[in-house]
Amino acid sequence: MKLRAIFAVALIAISISPSQAAVKKVVNKAITVVAAKPLITTTLSGSIQDQILGATSGPNAIVVTGVVESGTALGGTDGFLTAYDGKGKVSWSLRLGTAADDFASGVTRDLLGNYWVIGASAQLPNVIPPTATPPLLNPDGVVVDTTTVADSTPKLLTLWKVSSAGTLLATYTYQSAQGIYPHNLISNASGLTASGALADGTSFTVSISTVGEFSNFVSMTEKKINPVAITVTPAGSATFKSFISSTTIVGVPSWKPKSSIPVVLQYAKIPTLKAAYSLKGTMNYVLYQSGMGLIVVADQSTNYAIYLFPVI
Repeated sequence: MKLRAIFAVALIAISISPSQAAVKKVVNKAITVVAAKPLITTTLSGSIQDQILGATSGPNAIVVTGVVESGTALGGTDGFLTAYDGKGKVSWSLRLGTAADDFASGVTRDLLGNYWVIGASAQLPNVIPPTATPPLLNPDGVVVDTTTVADSTPKLLTLWKVSSAGTLLATYTYQSAQGIYPHNLISNASGLTASGALADGTSFTVSISTVGEFSNFVSMTEKKINPVAITVTPAGSATFKSFISSTTIVGVPSWKPKSSIPVVLQYAKIPTLKAAYSLKGTMNYVLYQSGMGLIVVADQSTNYAIYLFPVI
């Protein structure tokens, strides 16, 4: 299932919403840009089609979800949910799917600490049972071979509920009349809201209760959202700014990039700059977790890197 092109479009509309980064306290001297070291890099299962399609966090947990293509998968492709601790070690990992093709593309955490994952599944092949022709026309009792009709189009919107320890608690589904590609999942006081794209080029949104009740399916034409040039992330007593830098940075006179490079700046109080870092790859997800710091998930083309920037 080639999903990279589909979700590349979705990521543009997402506000690019981190591996122990090299942290260096600067006392009475100019701030310089430090090349950050990833907390972890991963190729997932190793397939070229593997992708991280969503990220969230919890206490001492960096949680990512997406799709893997592997010979050991439940089907041709599977969704997955993996939690890393603050040192980059895998706390737990869970495959999500059926014997058909599946993917997971959004994750959120509720107030009880459970993780909710949205994705979609193809339907299992329809098996047409063998039939025997009437005896008078078929004296030898010839039986027609079983026929299997497969459709790899993901038409089953799927919601998984997973405990904070990585145990699958429940699976809920909603049948779509056409291919469905969810992008986002948001937790709120009344439950959850999923949204994404449909095969006909329109978009959808649907509300889901915490017991798997789906509201009326709303189809709409989604307006194109321009990507945010600078992402500002409050982080307790600090503030982080992340963006693509191609020119000098105020407060960092020595920074003279020869190309466009992702950077993360940490401020004690804007405009008081505390630290500056450069990264490799495309920053797909940027989020803050209290007690850990700023988390950045970056696509580095041949692998993914997770960076962690503690507040200093």
